[in-house]
Amino acid sequence: MRHFFLLLLNLSFFLTCHAEQIVWSGEVNSNGTPTVSIPLVLGQKYQIKASGIVNLGKWWQQGKPFANDACYEFNPQLTPTALQTLKNSLNLPLGDGSYHINHVYESAPFMAVQSGIHFWIYDTNYADNSGSLHVEILKLEN
Repeated sequence: MRHFFLLLLNLSFFLTCHAEQIVWSGEVNSNGTPTVSIPLVLGQKYQIKASGIVNLGKWWQQGKPFANDACYEFNPQLTPTALQTLKNSLNLPLGDGSYHINHVYESAPFMAVQSGIHFWIYDTNYADNSGSLHVEILKLEN
């Protein structure tokens, strides 16, 4: 019984320390149109989570088209290349510096120093782009 109580206590501590709430969830279109400004509370701790794949043109190499996720350009035949496709108005980096095969990246937790943030896909020619990336802003418990 004592072990069960300790397990329950540890689980309760873990859940309260790592509570998060999605405060915004939306798509960032590859046509370059920025999202609306998402309100942030100054001093509140947040985290950004981005997922998905977009196509930023008609580029092919070794018989396969390139695709982009929030942080990398890739195709099945080549080593992924770091490329910050998803930009944000706070200039916060996403990911941990490594390619994720599931195409899901998270920023380090950050304190809001501005009252809003918006996102856009960066490219030099938006005319041949397609798709969108899914972005969530998570409010973390301090």
